[in-house]
Amino acid sequence: MPAKLDSASTMRIGSVDFPESLLNALRGGQLVVFAGAGVSMGAPARLPSFRKLAEKVAEGTGKSITASETDDQFLGRLKEDGVRVHQRATETLQPDNLKPNALHRNLLRLFQEKDDPVRVVTTNFDCLFEQVAEAGDLFKNKPKVFEAPALPPGSRFEGIVRLHGSVNEPEEMVLTHRDFGRAYLTEEDGWARRFLVSLFANHTVLFVGYSHNDTIMTYLTPSLPPGGKKRFALIGSKSNNLDRWRRMGIEPIVFPQENKSDFTGLDRGVEGLANFRRRGVIGWQQEIARIAEGEPPMIDGEDGHTIDHALTSVELTRFFVRAATSPKWIGWLDHRGYLKRLFAEGELEEQDRILCEWLAVRFARTHSDELFSVICRRYGKLNRHLWRSFVFQLDYVKDNSLDPHTLSQWVHILMNCIPVSTDEYSPSNSVRDGYEYYLWRLAEHCIKANVLQSFLQVYDAITARLVWFLPDYKHRDDLWNWHMKKLWEESLQPNLPKIVYTLLERATMRLEQRHSASVAWSYQNNSRMDDDSFHRSAIESHEQDGNPRRIDPIIDTVRDCFEWLVINDLVTVRNWCNRFISSDPPLLRRLAIHATNARQDLSADDKVAWLLEHCDVNEYEGKHEIFRMAADVYPQAGSQQRKALIQAISQYQAPVEIPGDGAARSAYHQFNWFQWLHNADPKCSLLKAELDKIRSQYPEFQPREHPDLNYWRREASRCMGPWTVEDLLARPASECLSNLLDYHPNTPELAEKDRMSMLVTVCGAVEQDPSWGLDLADAMAEKSAWESDLWTWVVSVWKSEKTDLDKACTRRVLSHLSTSKLHQPRNAGVIVDVLNRLIRNADTADLTEWLDTSHKIAIAIHSHAAAFEDRFTKNLEDRDWYQEAINHPSGKLAEFWLHSIESWYNQQDKPPQALNPEYRRALDTIIEDNGIPGKLGRTILTSQFRFLHHVDSDWTKNHLLPLFDTKDEEEFSCAWDGYLTGGRLSLLAGELLKEKCIGGLQRAIQDFPKNRLTRFIQFYILVISYLVNNDKDKWIYTFFNQTQVKPELKHMFTTEVGRLLRRLDESSQNEWWNVWLRDYWNNRLQGIPCPLDDAEIATMFEWAIHLQGVFPEAVDMALQMGPVPLELPLYLQLSHNIGKINLINRYPVELAQLLIHLGKCQTSPWFWYQDSQILHQLLEKDLPEDLKQELQETILRIKIS
Repeated sequence: MPAKLDSASTMRIGSVDFPESLLNALRGGQLVVFAGAGVSMGAPARLPSFRKLAEKVAEGTGKSITASETDDQFLGRLKEDGVRVHQRATETLQPDNLKPNALHRNLLRLFQEKDDPVRVVTTNFDCLFEQVAEAGDLFKNKPKVFEAPALPPGSRFEGIVRLHGSVNEPEEMVLTHRDFGRAYLTEEDGWARRFLVSLFANHTVLFVGYSHNDTIMTYLTPSLPPGGKKRFALIGSKSNNLDRWRRMGIEPIVFPQENKSDFTGLDRGVEGLANFRRRGVIGWQQEIARIAEGEPPMIDGEDGHTIDHALTSVELTRFFVRAATSPKWIGWLDHRGYLKRLFAEGELEEQDRILCEWLAVRFARTHSDELFSVICRRYGKLNRHLWRSFVFQLDYVKDNSLDPHTLSQWVHILMNCIPVSTDEYSPSNSVRDGYEYYLWRLAEHCIKANVLQSFLQVYDAITARLVWFLPDYKHRDDLWNWHMKKLWEESLQPNLPKIVYTLLERATMRLEQRHSASVAWSYQNNSRMDDDSFHRSAIESHEQDGNPRRIDPIIDTVRDCFEWLVINDLVTVRNWCNRFISSDPPLLRRLAIHATNARQDLSADDKVAWLLEHCDVNEYEGKHEIFRMAADVYPQAGSQQRKALIQAISQYQAPVEIPGDGAARSAYHQFNWFQWLHNADPKCSLLKAELDKIRSQYPEFQPREHPDLNYWRREASRCMGPWTVEDLLARPASECLSNLLDYHPNTPELAEKDRMSMLVTVCGAVEQDPSWGLDLADAMAEKSAWESDLWTWVVSVWKSEKTDLDKACTRRVLSHLSTSKLHQPRNAGVIVDVLNRLIRNADTADLTEWLDTSHKIAIAIHSHAAAFEDRFTKNLEDRDWYQEAINHPSGKLAEFWLHSIESWYNQQDKPPQALNPEYRRALDTIIEDNGIPGKLGRTILTSQFRFLHHVDSDWTKNHLLPLFDTKDEEEFSCAWDGYLTGGRLSLLAGELLKEKCIGGLQRAIQDFPKNRLTRFIQFYILVISYLVNNDKDKWIYTFFNQTQVKPELKHMFTTEVGRLLRRLDESSQNEWWNVWLRDYWNNRLQGIPCPLDDAEIATMFEWAIHLQGVFPEAVDMALQMGPVPLELPLYLQLSHNIGKINLINRYPVELAQLLIHLGKCQTSPWFWYQDSQILHQLLEKDLPEDLKQELQETILRIKIS
């Protein structure tokens, strides 16, 4: 919080400076009021002090207190002389019409029944506190009263404690020295001492109505421990014994007095403190607005202290900034130290951020000078949050509301203290988080205001991050490039004549800095190499640069500045070109070549001469610009310069460090050069001669597609192969076969028409005409082409539902699939896919015909399916068993057998009690396979545990149920993954698996990935809900015992309960509530089996919404949890379901209570603001007045958030 107050700070309330530590104890429910005789001495009670009481008791006895006696000793002497001390004291303390005074009432008003209980200890004998409490307007529930000697533990008592007894039991009143001895000194009794030692050690105590020399204080102070909580006493300003209080371990709080008998200041101070404690949200809003709407108060005045207090609270700080409009508040807050952290590095608290926004929104445009003064006093430093607030706010400059001079001042300040980049503003996140976006906007404002130098300062800031080379740096950023293009078109280009020279300097500086950074971070340590130049195909706009990088707009800026100078200032462009061409960065040299090519003051011969003088025409880095310039000027160049260029090209020798035929590579480089120039000037005989010479030696040479580029990208296009579907279907399949088998493109010209494309075309033909495809299969079989990849592709078409297979075609398909030579691992998957298609779609007659053949194929293909290897079967980690099983031949084969069993089972007149021998052998084969393929097959089987148990319970119990044990880690994982993904819960299956579930919990938590563990927890919850009768506590304890090692499990459990509740109807929700959820929730509130954390609480609030049948009970549970902030997804679920279930009309009171409770979070969620209509609708319902008041305060709290 701003200028966080320490324990020595005070707040002036009712002309009394109350220590902040006492106020904190009051707010935190840790304050105990210790009331003495002085509390009851004021009107209308007017009861006597302890000395006066002793004198009253002695009236008529002829005896008086001696100088050496204390009050309790005097009363003891009277009792020893036969005076009925306790009875006479009782009569004195019970006059007619005895009534409490305002001090009694206000001391009780310090406590709020809902948030903190009454804690009052009194040494008085009257019952005036009880009278106030019983009046009924302060507390709904009367506080408990404890009376000596039966006292509660001092560390945790709640209520009113009559430490010395009361007039209700006269003989128990502590009056005489012997009474005090029993209460404080003796081992047998000493109830008061025991109570006070515990009390003072655990609570902050405020003494009211005592003087330091009261007899009672001589007994109390020995009970004060040296450590423990703070003790305070309200003492009049006319008292001259403050130091004596401090020596007693009690800090005096002084109230104003005109004389020693004036206690009006005490009454006002306690009343003010009570008003402070009881002030609600609306009251605080009104009080803070009263002060903040005017000029700042005196620094040490009561209103100033109120603002001090407000700035310790997020909620009250928001009230302040809504009302404070005077710029004088800036200096007032700065003088008090509340703005100090806004001008230093570090993370800010929420109050600081609120003040940042307030300063920017209220004053950045209208009272800049006051802000500039504070910024100067802070040496021009801004916290990044304040910096961002100012930049964001300046984006709203519209209608000339900020004059150009002020805008320039702001730019100067902001650009000179740009915050150090953090994760929030890292280069890769800057655009997303709005950092650079607002700089772009600020640059646009500078242009509109015609403050071009300020614009260039912002431009420097925008481009500064281009020199970063960090691991997360994004080289490409479409949004960045879009903004930079917009900045150029709308701001830079129209003003280029005014800023071209400065802009060129700054853009060049960025390119040089970036090149320097690139070299520094490069392992090659070559100043002539540049990653930016490598990825930039051409300086001019070029189709190969269709995906620009972040540096490209700067390159474009330098290029366009050059092109403007070529037209308007040749002297300057010549100087720049001379500078660039002799520099290290390749980009600068390429820019120089580009600009020189554009110059109109040079002839073609001059340009060729310049090129030969300053460049190696065979260099790699500037290749495109050199080629382009040469092509532009060669046709106009004279014979001498042409020969010079050809000679320079002919001198090229391929680097010896590159393996291969160096002479051929050198010749190919020259060949492409000459071909490029020949294209520019086809009539040149010199070039023709050079080309003929090379072709005579290398007749196979073909020119490159882009000789001027070191590399290029070709647009991706769908390649259809050398034939179309129509081409294939126009010829008999047998005639096509040879071409299809032999087609293996291996030349560059056929690179796009590759074999994969041809195979895709074949599939299209087979799908369009299944008979043609079967003819092709017949031809392949006749030719024994069993190893061809055509088989896999053709068979894959037969599995598709789009391929129309009639009965005749199906017979031919099965005939081919039965061929043993086709049974190979690479074909296993598609073969089983075809079997699965056929058995899923077959009618009874088809099954009768095809089932036996299908079974034989499935049996024959089993070993080949098991031999199939893919990435999954080789990778031992992070297996998604079920997903891989349904895509692996062995998993597909298990699916086939399950489909077959289902079809067989449904055909029986009487449901069989067990699988037939053939099916048992098939499933046993899967069970007995110890490899990964076997485990994949078993994953599919366990996904149908319920079905198989229904068909053959004995086989399932003997063969599948043991897989769920923890003995084998992989078996355990694949079995549960199969069941949890594809299985369904039934009572019989659940009963079998529930012990496996609780027995495997620890292994599941330890080994399962998150998605599988989530499903396991769902199953665990369903078992608790439906299958566990008497051991629910055991199951819950077993689960939560694991959370000690993995705390996030608690939130997973809570989330899954909520997810399942959403799926239940109201009847099932009520059943869950009555069977286990009510007891579970109540136990968690008691810390059993472990305390709730904030993440659980946030989720459990949503539970209440889904428990509509028992909503009042659920809300009662929810209100016992502390309010916590809701994240946006949880809030959206809550808001949506409130409207969907119509809780507003069904349970308005309980819904209002729940939402008020949620609104008590210190930082109310901003997204409540959009949906506050729910709260307004509740206000229209028939709610109790106190609930309506709380609802209105909640609405106000949300509005200011």
